[in-house]
Amino acid sequence: MVLLVSVFSACSGQNPMTVLCSIDWFMVTVHPFMLNNDIYIHFHELHLGLCCLANHVQPHMYQFIYYVTECGIRVKAVSQNMVIYSTEIHYASKGTSSKYVIPVSCSAPQDSPWLTTP
Repeated sequence: MVLLVSVFSACSGQNPMTVLCSIDWFMVTVHPFMLNNDIYIHFHELHLGLCCLANHVQPHMYQFIYYVTECGIRVKAVSQNMVIYSTEIHYASKGTSSKYVIPVSCSAPQDSPWLTTP
C-alpha cells in the first residue's frame, strides 16, 4: 500500500508536486510550473535533499526517485506500523537570485516494500 500525503494545488488545475513513498522508496514528481504559471523551472534548478538531481526528466514533469536511505531523507517512526519520511525540494534559479526550499513528506506502512507508480 502506497500513501500519497503531499499534493499541492495549482491554479492551472494540475498538481505541481506529488509525493509517494514506501518503506524502501521516496518519489517526488514536480511540474515545471510548480511555483506559478509564469515561471518555467528547469530540471537542473531543482534538487532533492542533499543534492540529488531529478533522475527522470520529461518536458511536462521531473521525477526524483530514490531509496529512502539516500539524499539525506529523514525517517521517523510514528507507530509500530507507520513511518514518516521527510526531506526538501531545493530550487535555485539560474537566471535570478530566487531560491526556495519546499518541505516534502510522506508516510508509509512498514510492510510496504514496493513503490508502484500510478
